[in-house]
Amino acid sequence: MYSHYFSDFLNAHKDKIHMAAHSHHFWPNSAKIGHEASYENSMKHSDEKWGPIFETVIPKAQKIISEMIHFSRPKDISFAPNTHDLIIKLISTYKKKSKMRILTTNSEFHSISRQLKILDERDMVVIDYLDPENKTFENDLHEKLLKNTYDFIFMSHVFFNSGIILKDSMIDLITQNKKDAIFVLDAYHGFCAIPTDISKWENDLFYLAGSYKYAMSGEGMCFMTLPKNCQLEPLISGWFAAYSSLEASASKEIQYENDGYRFWGSTIDCTPFFRFNSVWEEFKKQNISYKDFHQYVKKAQALFLEGVAFKEFIVEKDISKIGHFITFDFETPSKTKIIHEKLLKSSIMTDFRGTRLRFGFSPYINDNQINQVKSILNHLKL
Repeated sequence: MYSHYFSDFLNAHKDKIHMAAHSHHFWPNSAKIGHEASYENSMKHSDEKWGPIFETVIPKAQKIISEMIHFSRPKDISFAPNTHDLIIKLISTYKKKSKMRILTTNSEFHSISRQLKILDERDMVVIDYLDPENKTFENDLHEKLLKNTYDFIFMSHVFFNSGIILKDSMIDLITQNKKDAIFVLDAYHGFCAIPTDISKWENDLFYLAGSYKYAMSGEGMCFMTLPKNCQLEPLISGWFAAYSSLEASASKEIQYENDGYRFWGSTIDCTPFFRFNSVWEEFKKQNISYKDFHQYVKKAQALFLEGVAFKEFIVEKDISKIGHFITFDFETPSKTKIIHEKLLKSSIMTDFRGTRLRFGFSPYINDNQINQVKSILNHLKL
């Protein structure tokens, strides 16, 4: 139904079935138009290229994102080449002399989990971990919030190792009980996948995501929404964070912008902004939204689950409770790797993390391919 929008990437992967869309979506053809537009902007304007970028390109990206997630203040969206950059800046706003107290889960993506482990090893933080696959997860969360006062709370909207969605009721629970904690909702597996309306929470959290996966625009454009009138002052801060006061006297106090630029760093490649804008402007012209892709993916997932082998190893079978990938847990890393490699020999692209094998669904997968994957799975032996 949507595959013709992705013909360049699909032609480059003929005879392969891409079921690793949760890891890296194929780009629509319109991404190339945006990529070339970035080149044209640099060619035409040279040193003056930043004018069109800051006056037109970035505000356009902010507007598109805001419409997608129902965020009311586009200017309060900050950007960085990756989410780790933004997380570090947030952590660096901490000014207390006591150790930062953190609440998170054992299922966060590798960059943040690694960073928190390093901080913990160096005795700089105190961390409480929750298990989102535990049946008592919501109760455990409630109990932790009632018993403790946290400085930093980090939760995924869709957990990368299972696909399980953090329920709205749990986001409510956090926003209502977080006190003064910084609350980061990591939506990298939710943005442009799960229909999202953050309007009622927009002043109580930092919504974090990027263009690499479901936004289908490649690396280099990650973003974070800020609560209204955010006055946090990151210790890690580049010159973009005071862009409007660059010509002020050097003797004056350090300035921070009163919008999304407060958390910006320094000079970056802005090509990803052109790609992102081009992709979603083209889909808008075609009267297609990411919600249409979501409905398509849910139908594809339902077809996949009809008669698929190894169903007993699926982490969550209720597709209303997961994002755009289905996860199998094959109990040992070696067994999981063997299955992954057997699928790859049959030209089926998946990925695995430890014991878990993930099948990602995209707008360019079709029913015949899904049935072909099921047939191959059904003939595999553990």
